[in-house]
Amino acid sequence: ANAMGLGRVPLLTDFFGFTMGALGEKGVLYGSPMSKDSPSMLVYRPFEEWAPNGSWSVGLPAGESVECVAAGATFSAAATNSQLLRLFSVSGMQSAIMSLQGAVVALAAQEHLLAVVTHSGAPSSSGQSLELAVYDVPSSTCLLSGPCPLSYKATLTWIGFTDEGMVATADSAGIIRIRSHSMGGAWMPVWNSAAASKSGEVYWPVAIRNQELCSIMCPKQQPYPLVNPRPFFTRLPLQVPVVAVEGGAPALEAELMLTSLRIDSARLRSETASGLDAVHAADELVGRQAEADRSLLKIFQAALKSDRQARAMDVVPQLSQHRSLEGALKLANFHRASAVAERVALVLQQVDAQNQDLTVTPLPPPKGNIGSRTPGPLGEHDTNAAGDAPGSNPPSSGGGGQLTALKQLASAPTPTPNKGGGQNENKRKPPAAGLGAAAHAAGSMPNNPFARRPAKAAKH
Repeated sequence: ANAMGLGRVPLLTDFFGFTMGALGEKGVLYGSPMSKDSPSMLVYRPFEEWAPNGSWSVGLPAGESVECVAAGATFSAAATNSQLLRLFSVSGMQSAIMSLQGAVVALAAQEHLLAVVTHSGAPSSSGQSLELAVYDVPSSTCLLSGPCPLSYKATLTWIGFTDEGMVATADSAGIIRIRSHSMGGAWMPVWNSAAASKSGEVYWPVAIRNQELCSIMCPKQQPYPLVNPRPFFTRLPLQVPVVAVEGGAPALEAELMLTSLRIDSARLRSETASGLDAVHAADELVGRQAEADRSLLKIFQAALKSDRQARAMDVVPQLSQHRSLEGALKLANFHRASAVAERVALVLQQVDAQNQDLTVTPLPPPKGNIGSRTPGPLGEHDTNAAGDAPGSNPPSSGGGGQLTALKQLASAPTPTPNKGGGQNENKRKPPAAGLGAAAHAAGSMPNNPFARRPAKAAKH
């Protein structure tokens, strides 16, 4: 699968009798089994060399023979008959040696991921018992480990990764499966070669991209692709084996299942990525969810057309975007499904109420009094509080002395002058009276720069 889109593979003169090879993003790894005259060999050739001596080769110890090889973006891997997994860097430095739990069956690599399939036990009457493990080689972590299912009495013929990084396998029965990240790592069948072939031809899988199978069509007598003449790729859409339920839309349901696989993969990347990769993964997740909502609305409309209103309501909780719910409401009103429209409107109201509840909680009030003593920039205390001045009243619990005086000023009635000795019937408080009272209150405060100075005595 990694060979698609790459440049020319470097030429190599075979002196060791290579029987296996793997194309990576930066080079190709060859392997040869051991013989009576020579040990088992590993040879790596980079596509482009930025420094001399970029190629490297190594001979395995006596009695150890390579069984499988794989090449990623930053590493190369080889599994041997000694149940050892040997990891190398692109330059040939040995990075890890691991003991496998059973005899190796297959290896596959993509970018930083490495998939290893081994035997987990003796074969049974129904078929082989295989174990799958996926490693993140740069971080030296095991991402998953579990069984690798096969068809009844079938053998594993191919293993690889999709463009989203999900593991895919093919067996001798012609069934291709993709491992999902949901339901504890369930395997979904996405292709049946027997159902797709017309005259018994065999589809040799190369890659799975954009919900399409890139394969090489081979005759039944020769189920493996030949090197000469050069084979050509055939792109075919994936086919989930759904059944035709009465009044259902099997094609749309199959499309939704495939989209759900990609959503699970995008969600996992958005949760594990960091930095700019996390932003791209989040954008991809939103796009996948919008794609799933389009499929769901098509299923919703098909259910309304066939008068399956209960089935249409099964779609509504799966919609992830607000505008998709609004589209479902419009479709229900268009098809005059009043019961469905009422329930969709209720769901919309609940979503809107949840969005309104996401409000910012106000900060708690600051502790202490407003006029409390606080150290200044030079260590001295603030002198704004009334208690700091000698002879002044202590500050109240609500603040300092100035704040208390202003509160009393606001609550006290303002006297108004009487004209002609009579009572003034106009109750409006003139501004001059208020200003005078404020000045009087301010003047009674000690150390106040705005206090009114006493008038000098007139000279006679």
